[in-house]
Amino acid sequence: MRFVFAGSPSFAATILEGLLTHHEVPLVLTQPPEAQGRGRRPRPTEVALAAERHRLPVLAPEGLGTRALRARVAETGADALVVAAYGRLLPAPWLTLFPLGALNVHASLLPRWRGASPIAHAILAGDAESGVSIMRMSPRLDDGPVYRYCVEPIHHDDTTAALGARLARLGVRCLLEALDALASNPTLVPQEQDETRVTYAPRLCKEDGRLDWTQRAEDLARRVRAFTPWPGTYAFLDTAHPDNRLAVHEAAPLASASHRPPGTIVATDEEGIDVACGTDLLRITRLQRSGGANLAVGEFLRGRREPLLGHRLL
Repeated sequence: MRFVFAGSPSFAATILEGLLTHHEVPLVLTQPPEAQGRGRRPRPTEVALAAERHRLPVLAPEGLGTRALRARVAETGADALVVAAYGRLLPAPWLTLFPLGALNVHASLLPRWRGASPIAHAILAGDAESGVSIMRMSPRLDDGPVYRYCVEPIHHDDTTAALGARLARLGVRCLLEALDALASNPTLVPQEQDETRVTYAPRLCKEDGRLDWTQRAEDLARRVRAFTPWPGTYAFLDTAHPDNRLAVHEAAPLASASHRPPGTIVATDEEGIDVACGTDLLRITRLQRSGGANLAVGEFLRGRREPLLGHRLL
């Protein structure tokens, strides 16, 4: 079968690579390059890089509204459009360009976590499992009927990066199974979503990463994992130093009650920095000062002149 593919990040690149093992992809759509790094140089998406490795034609349009673009996509003669984390809603006319319509590889068990950040929100909420849904797309956000579900447990130490990598591999299998079913029966009827069970996973922003020390340590530890690698979590040390922002990369709750003001640093050693939370303690094990390297706590403390004990994180 032939499929036009639309996607952008590494999750989508894995799906594209898997799709190419069994099917033909005459055209790839992705987001335009974004300025990244200190030099702010434009970098192609991971999907664009994967398509380049396979010498596939790639389009990175600023928008999807032109008739000329739709005509270019339709003339491929593909059976369907396959979408995975493209990063943009498809206009309604795109959903009827091909015989099998548009299929979406969504990284959640719909209708739970419709939206842009389903993996992070599943970890943040403390869900026991996640998965992949292969959905026939509709004009509204992630509300189309589902052809196939594949379930993946969430491990206690999963970050969004780790869980996302597993879900991408699972998504390949789930998509190929759904496509095999459709090839055998093009009139296959997908399962409608239960609208009473809908939850949403809105797009994250950098401000979401600031840690609120009045919360429980377990909730803060999940936030650290959910926001790794992006947008990351952080706090500000209560000093007058201009570079007082600390990025928190790894943390775990301690089974100890706390009666100190939230954010107070109550202990520091090679094992971690213990911070008072709403009712208990969070142990930070990896962190980074502004402009510095991502360090284990022992290395971080050895590089500081001023002790942290008794200071507060805000």
